[in-house]
Amino acid sequence: MITNSGESQIIIYYQDGREERIDFFETDVKQHEEFNHPRFAIPFKHGFLVLDTGNHRIIFLEKKRNIWYEREVTIQFPTTIPVINELYYPRWIEFTRDRRILITDTENCRIVECEVV
Repeated sequence: MITNSGESQIIIYYQDGREERIDFFETDVKQHEEFNHPRFAIPFKHGFLVLDTGNHRIIFLEKKRNIWYEREVTIQFPTTIPVINELYYPRWIEFTRDRRILITDTENCRIVECEVV
């Protein structure tokens, strides 16, 4: 999988040689949406977590009946420090050994360890 930020799309390369480009997706209320400079994606459950950097969010993307659907991810931020409860140009995501998530939140100048709710 490649996040093509310049074209605001995700490209998936399958083992059988197929290629799929995701330029848009549907929301739960059947609204058509597009990425805004996605910077990083990682497999999660039956889909992907995508840092939609230009939209300042993380989404869960899942394919159902040949259509990609998104669900905005609720993040439980740590409560032990003064918290900024929003992302601002997130660029990278990784799982820790205990399945928590690390996110580089570039313009908030921090790395956040959090949980996906």
